[in-house]
Amino acid sequence: VTQMKKERISFDLDGVLYPWQNIAYEYYVLNNKSPVSYEEYWDKTVQELSPIGSNNLVALPLYGKIAARKDLVAMTQRLGERFDIFYITSRPESTYLTTAKWLNEYNFYQSENLIFSEDKVSVIRKLGIVYHVEDRASIAISLKNITNVILVKQYWNRNVRDQFKYVIGDTIEAEAIINEY
Repeated sequence: VTQMKKERISFDLDGVLYPWQNIAYEYYVLNNKSPVSYEEYWDKTVQELSPIGSNNLVALPLYGKIAARKDLVAMTQRLGERFDIFYITSRPESTYLTTAKWLNEYNFYQSENLIFSEDKVSVIRKLGIVYHVEDRASIAISLKNITNVILVKQYWNRNVRDQFKYVIGDTIEAEAIINEY
């Protein structure tokens, strides 16, 4: 019996599986005398420090600080019965060991399929990803004609949500969409 090749799906990490932006904001509030609202913080960050991946926040020790959500880990386990799963992130390469350790520690399915790339379009095209779960507007837009994008609602993507077929309020909702495939 020949085993059929599984289709491939992928998840971004920050803002999708890991609440990096929330942790960055909490860090900011703890270390500033006159903190601003979450919305003001991200408006300023997106305007002044775009893309987010290249700003000085990535140098802060904010990766791997909190436990993974058990429901999201279980979701990857269930989806892994039907799909190969990849974790594609724009995090800086310097966070590779911390990121890999976090995925392994919490038993994300196929955690070895961790890819660091600023060029998610090329990676997703090359891998033949059928669904990608993403929160960053610019990346989601660039992937629209490459794969089925599932956009996780975040403050910073509020102006582009109407451009996507799949928009979810919580990453756990991606499972139902992907299972329709």
